[in-house]
Amino acid sequence: GIPLTTLREHPRIDVTVDGADEVSDELELIKGLGGALVREKIVAHASQFVIIVVDESKLSDQLGLKAPIPVEVVPFALDFVENQLKLSGGDPKLRLKEGKPFVSDNGNLILDWWYGPIADPETLENEIKGVTGVVDSGIFAGVANLVIAATASGIRKLERKE
Repeated sequence: GIPLTTLREHPRIDVTVDGADEVSDELELIKGLGGALVREKIVAHASQFVIIVVDESKLSDQLGLKAPIPVEVVPFALDFVENQLKLSGGDPKLRLKEGKPFVSDNGNLILDWWYGPIADPETLENEIKGVTGVVDSGIFAGVANLVIAATASGIRKLERKE
């Protein structure tokens, strides 16, 4: 019974509940292993409060230890972006599905970039977005307000310190 709407009709969202592929102790996120990272990021940034629900396998002391950074790329720019990411370190790989390039919900390609431990997620997010041909990355810095993690010993809540 919940009506569907659009961001045009409701440009500000009260609460978003979503998952994540990796969550740091500082509530920084890597999302997008499902391929909808740009749309998920738009919704998250349109939301006043973002709740992330994960199991304990997604929790990490430092972002970049458990999941690659998805980088959505305009197809024409694939080789250029891949080379630019390599210059920054790590190992970007084109995401494949059934042996063919995975196409995002926006018609773009995704590089899964094993960068390594991320000391400053916000700075790296901005650097990635500054590469011509990149649509966006799966780093969600400063987005989550609350993380609820199911652990073997019960529910763990992590709240952003304002």
